[in-house]
Amino acid sequence: MKPRHLTIWLSAAVVVSLAGCRAQAPAGADLSRPATPRCILWAIPGELRIDPITGKPHNPHVRDRDWREANSVWSAAEKTVSLAGARNEWLGFQLIIEAAGEDLRYVNVKFTDLTGPGGRKIPARDVKLFRVWYTEVTEPSRSFDARGGYQSFNALGVPSVGTGWYGDALIPFHVRGWGGRFSVAKGRNQAVWADVKVAKKLPAGTYRGKVTVRADRAAAVEANVALTVWDFDIPDKLNARGEGPLYRATIPSMWGVRADSDRGMKIERQFFRMARAHRFIPYIYDCFPKVEGEGLEIKIDWTSHDKRFGPYFDGSAFDDKIPIQQWNVPVDTYWPSSRGWADSRPKDYYGRISRVIQQYDEHFKAKGWKPRMYVFFQGLDEPSTEERFAKVVKVAQAVKEGSKRVKVRHDFYTAFAEGDKMIERFRGSIDIWCISSCFYPVEALQARQAKGEEAWYYQGAEPWVGAENLDNEAIGLRTWAWIAWKYRVDCWHNWCSGRWGGENIFVWPNNGGSRGAWRPNGNGVMVYPGILFGVDELFPSVRLKAYRRGNTDYEYMVLLKKLGQGKTADDIVNSIVRKALGEAGNDKSLIGKFGDWSHDPDEWVKARAKLAAAILEARKAAP
Repeated sequence: MKPRHLTIWLSAAVVVSLAGCRAQAPAGADLSRPATPRCILWAIPGELRIDPITGKPHNPHVRDRDWREANSVWSAAEKTVSLAGARNEWLGFQLIIEAAGEDLRYVNVKFTDLTGPGGRKIPARDVKLFRVWYTEVTEPSRSFDARGGYQSFNALGVPSVGTGWYGDALIPFHVRGWGGRFSVAKGRNQAVWADVKVAKKLPAGTYRGKVTVRADRAAAVEANVALTVWDFDIPDKLNARGEGPLYRATIPSMWGVRADSDRGMKIERQFFRMARAHRFIPYIYDCFPKVEGEGLEIKIDWTSHDKRFGPYFDGSAFDDKIPIQQWNVPVDTYWPSSRGWADSRPKDYYGRISRVIQQYDEHFKAKGWKPRMYVFFQGLDEPSTEERFAKVVKVAQAVKEGSKRVKVRHDFYTAFAEGDKMIERFRGSIDIWCISSCFYPVEALQARQAKGEEAWYYQGAEPWVGAENLDNEAIGLRTWAWIAWKYRVDCWHNWCSGRWGGENIFVWPNNGGSRGAWRPNGNGVMVYPGILFGVDELFPSVRLKAYRRGNTDYEYMVLLKKLGQGKTADDIVNSIVRKALGEAGNDKSLIGKFGDWSHDPDEWVKARAKLAAAILEARKAAP
């Protein structure tokens, strides 16, 4: 399969759409003295999108505020970007570059070192820059089909903020022709994402430097940068258990390579390392190892599996050397047996499941690999009929016969409108209850947690959990960890990190046929395929950064609890997230309503600062 690069007509279309045509000079204009291009610079929090044409936020709750003058990370009066964070975390924000007078050409952005106490520095090389790529949404996400009206409870993708150009994919500055040294059309703006790594062992205090924006024929524009390092560390080991897998065909179908080829594994390795850097747990759906033998006399050939995944289980693939903490054992309706065997050869079908589960358990023990292991039987996910209920129970029995260590997770959607009934139906079969946020019964699942089982949620939409569609405010995925803390959820599962199909996801946001169905724009996309720009890279996104921010915030809450201040953490979380999950109700009339939490990015920044202040105070009081 040939790589699908962006074509010239496509890039031209994007430029024309964003930049528009030059206006004709008014009568009597002095054409001998052309306007001088001017750069206007300001900054915003990471969880805010600015429309590149109007300059207004893609957030109806804060649209009328003048973000150019001042916000939680920016002061125009002082020309200063202000950041704060703990050691061992990434801090992200956006620079907004406006073009006035003339188009800006060959724009480049550079940071100086940030110098702090005792001359210690945060080197400029620890600031990673990305050009924000804009995708046009021409039809809002919706939860109803083409005929109109709500046909089911599929609430993903609403509410939509509306049509327009949304910044999401982040192109590293080093990507030739697409990253740094870009143009901004007169009257338009371009966002640049800046990621600053706060290293371990840095002394607490404020580190100062500058950021400079230069463009052809325009005067350079500078802003001060002040980064305060708080006197505590974010741990390497993840306490926040957010998941975000890729499907087995995601990379092979886009790059045209085998997943277990050297090139395929190199790209896949980027995904796992990117997940670690963004503090979520990755895996690959349906990564079936080779099974040899017939009937119940089967044996797994681990050669390819161990070469591909072993470095994640022993930690050698990661800079921190910490092994991955949980793993989906890929049993499904069509592996290790044919789908039809469930009815025609049930003894072999369920027996083979037990055999491979036993071999997974034994092999991982022999290797010394110790992730939490669970089975998610995807071919029977979201069951709603008694026939499927019965098969889920049989699969669970087969798994438990194979291993006591491998747990059974199952996903439920509308059937959990009757949560108590479902819990009773599957009691003793399910170890991990993974429920759509729309139907998550908080009290009932907390009762199961008290008995040693786990309770997870996966997406739905507002008002149950922050929306993850492209055409929504950028806070969405940050809410997930906060909601999980509030309701003591064990893990929050984003069903896919990179749902790319035949469409070019950079310019066609309606992935998965959302125009004629319920899927939202950009559904299941936190990473983008760099092959469309000619590089073997995965690009992060604004949504991925929001997921990282929420998962890192969760570590603040854990630190507070360990310092004996769990109630303080709860109070701060409750001041931001008032009601979510099943507490918000499960009535169809709620579809399309915004969630009952703060939609102001500045309030989230202030709440995180309160968590940090409480940690610092508790550390002073600790023996």
